[in-house]
Amino acid sequence: MVLSYELLAVKKGCVEFDVEVTQVAELKQTNCAPNLTNRHECEEVTFPAYQTAKRVCKKEGLQLTRIPKSIELNFKKAITLSAKADELFEVVVDQQNFQNGKVTLRAQAVESDSVYKIKVSGETVKFKAE
Repeated sequence: MVLSYELLAVKKGCVEFDVEVTQVAELKQTNCAPNLTNRHECEEVTFPAYQTAKRVCKKEGLQLTRIPKSIELNFKKAITLSAKADELFEVVVDQQNFQNGKVTLRAQAVESDSVYKIKVSGETVKFKAE
């Protein structure tokens, strides 16, 4: 079984933008093409001036971001329950700070008739009946 969740974290990034406009000057050039008498006809062509806009960062700061995470709960070595039986397990995801996406996982059996050895490895929690 895989549980998906999101962490909130802050990262460095741009928090204030501005638009800078650049003026591109008019362009004049002479273009020539051969005609039927094997001579060249030339004409002056003018391309109008224009402006380009570009978004630029004006201030760096911290941005709130969401980091997708998942936990795999492995019950392959757990006991098989009868149709009316229930067991309750607790899995705690502890985020130490907002500066990164690191978490600490802890798990325990809260209500169970069996004894479980629970192993947390990376982002996998294995439940093994003893």
